[in-house]
Amino acid sequence: NLAARMAAARGDALEKIAVAAAFHDIGIWLAGTFDYLQPSVDHARTYLPGAGREAWRPEIEAMIQQHHKVTPWKGASRPLVESFRRADWLDVCLFALPTRLPRRWLSDLLTAFPRMGFHLMLCRMSVCWTLHHPLRPLPMFKW
Repeated sequence: NLAARMAAARGDALEKIAVAAAFHDIGIWLAGTFDYLQPSVDHARTYLPGAGREAWRPEIEAMIQQHHKVTPWKGASRPLVESFRRADWLDVCLFALPTRLPRRWLSDLLTAFPRMGFHLMLCRMSVCWTLHHPLRPLPMFKW
């Protein structure tokens, strides 16, 4: 919802965001790892041909691979990738980052999709991963 609103997405762009959203963190659970970007891409890559969306692969992969990039994305498919990246950062930072999205809309979004302890779970996973991989504490982040 955040990325769709930021990108003013309609049609194929909206569906691309939905596909990337469905797969962007899936490697955490399906591959059982906190180093989940490539496993998430792999699952999306498997899905796309069966959905008749193989041509979307570069954009979907970029949205997944770059969604934790700290600095803005300047590569191919910038509008979708950058909207998705900014939306994920806004979400993971509990809406504390500056945004032009109306606060009332964000509040309504949280009412429709409550956090239900998701961010606390991410914090616990981060600590556990860091204890076992101190030299790679947050492997999903990119500059």
